Amino acid sequence: MTEAIEVTLRSLAQAGAPSVTASPFLADRVVARIRRRRVRRRSLLFALAGVGLVGGTVAARSTGQSRFLSVYEPSGSMGATVAEGEHLIVDRRLTPTYDDVVDMRYSAGGYEGTTIRRVIGLPGDVIACPAGVDARCHAWTRNGTALLEPFVQGDDSEVVAPVTVGRGEMYVLGDQRDNAVDSRLWDRSARLEDVIGVGAEVRDQHGSERAVAGAPRHQHPGQTNIDPPTMPTSVAVPK
Repeated sequence: MTEAIEVTLRSLAQAGAPSVTASPFLADRVVARIRRRRVRRRSLLFALAGVGLVGGTVAARSTGQSRFLSVYEPSGSMGATVAEGEHLIVDRRLTPTYDDVVDMRYSAGGYEGTTIRRVIGLPGDVIACPAGVDARCHAWTRNGTALLEPFVQGDDSEVVAPVTVGRGEMYVLGDQRDNAVDSRLWDRSARLEDVIGVGAEVRDQHGSERAVAGAPRHQHPGQTNIDPPTMPTSVAVPK
């Protein structure tokens, strides 16, 4: 239910009339706040119903056919890895592996959307965020081994029971762990076939390039063969 609500909100935001603009991060903040209070998923429907038109597309894209695509990130759900207002340059030809940051599709409740997330689990892996001696989670594990994730931001110590990643599936998380809607909350598993492209580099608002933090190195696109993104629609919310 959580995913369907988020996608619905983002779809409505694209059609919103221009009035009072709001950060696309608002929808993520609302969902994250509810997560931190550990309410039931059913309660999300009532809590989010009062938000109105919020959000914006998670990743805007073009219709070109270059190997590389520039994907705009309008939220803070990936932390400093791909900050709000930056672009992830993705390679459409690559198959994702551990720690890759991907642009991917997901769907729920008849709606479709896209998002940028990090891959931490592939088919056959057992993913968990186990409790420590203080009953809080301090590190995600893959097949019982703790993951080193220096790129992660946010204080998200919620325990997650072991999940076995199914055939053709993957487990993905946002790097801003306390403000991301991801495999922890989606109604269906993320699939490898959902991947649009694998991150090759990040470009900030001034066009400066940098590597994707914590991800495997991939071929960079250069300057002339990248499909440019369309910018997300301005978002309106009622006062």
